[in-house]
Amino acid sequence: MSAIPQEYIKKFTKDDYYALHKEGRLSRHTELLDGVLIEHMTISPKHRQIVYRLRRILENILPDKKLVLQESPLSTPTSEPEPDLSIVTGTLDDFRETHPSTADWVIEVAVTSLSLDLSKRKIYANAGIQEYWILDPEENRVLIFSDPFEDGYRNERVIRKTEVIKIPVEPFTEILLDWM
Repeated sequence: MSAIPQEYIKKFTKDDYYALHKEGRLSRHTELLDGVLIEHMTISPKHRQIVYRLRRILENILPDKKLVLQESPLSTPTSEPEPDLSIVTGTLDDFRETHPSTADWVIEVAVTSLSLDLSKRKIYANAGIQEYWILDPEENRVLIFSDPFEDGYRNERVIRKTEVIKIPVEPFTEILLDWM
């Protein structure tokens, strides 16, 4: 299929997105990325296992002032991505009425979604997210993006899953992801 000219594509605002959800016209598995509605893929057992295990690890090492949110929206001006894991500063009560607009660190697990997760770099960078990780178990690697700027991230590193990785938030401890 060839690319569809942009003038024929309907861009949605966040208000449109919320209204469509309220009317029941969108499934729970839809997210808004740069004004485009994206249907989530089905979560595989492997994906679920990696996300769940990493969430438990992070909850055990991060201080109380850091929340580990799973598949929870981040609300940016043109997007409402739902990263697999986002680490935000604050308490649950801080986000009773609104979703976080940024995070300290975002992690996506790309069992079958690498191209989509790579396309989120600009959204996360524009939200001021200092570090974005994509866990790619199919290639046994972690893609690490840091130093955000308008068009994405200035620094990109590839770490093998057998290498120790320093987490980008306090307590800046090291973890090993050789189990993924």
